[in-house]
Amino acid sequence: MSSSWILVNFIAIWTVAAVTPGPNFFLTLQTGIVHGRRAAMTAVAGLATGTFAWGLFGYFGIALLFALAPWLYLTLKLVGGVYLLFLGGRLILHSFRGAGDEAVHTPPGLSGGQIYRRGLLTGASNPKTALFVSSLFASTLPAHAPMWMGVVCIAAMLAVSVGWYSLIALVSTTPRLRVLYRRTRHWIECCAGAVFMGYGGRLITLR
Repeated sequence: MSSSWILVNFIAIWTVAAVTPGPNFFLTLQTGIVHGRRAAMTAVAGLATGTFAWGLFGYFGIALLFALAPWLYLTLKLVGGVYLLFLGGRLILHSFRGAGDEAVHTPPGLSGGQIYRRGLLTGASNPKTALFVSSLFASTLPAHAPMWMGVVCIAAMLAVSVGWYSLIALVSTTPRLRVLYRRTRHWIECCAGAVFMGYGGRLITLR
């Protein structure tokens, strides 16, 4: 199999995984709607940093590290799950503040650093991502693949993720969507919070 075909397979599988709605998707969407385009892009930068880290760890064999130190995997699962539960619960509680108020609800401002950290922690909170990436590298790259191929794959992961979430960030800040959000803020934030809590609970309980 040619190098170009190997890269096409890798990118296709990662693209499907990236565009599947999950915590990263909902975080970008909610940040853009509530805090605006610049904040959403800051969150995307945090998510991209997490993706880059998991790409590096996956390529260099974090699956082996988890096999040698199972407690590390369990610790990351617990910490990541608790963080997602916290973020989801916070969203649900926030959705009830000002619920029923017809005036435009203005959420408390977050600094760029806070939004970046939220994106980074969300992107890095699931160690299963590292296992998926490790499996992806193992199943698509040939044995003894040159390092340049791994570097290209990591760069492709980053490009796909940044491109997709940047698109979500841009779409989320359109005036029509922001008006719709003001009308349905309570239900949107409840649903997004439930998604975060569902992922968090699943991350903690599944083996």
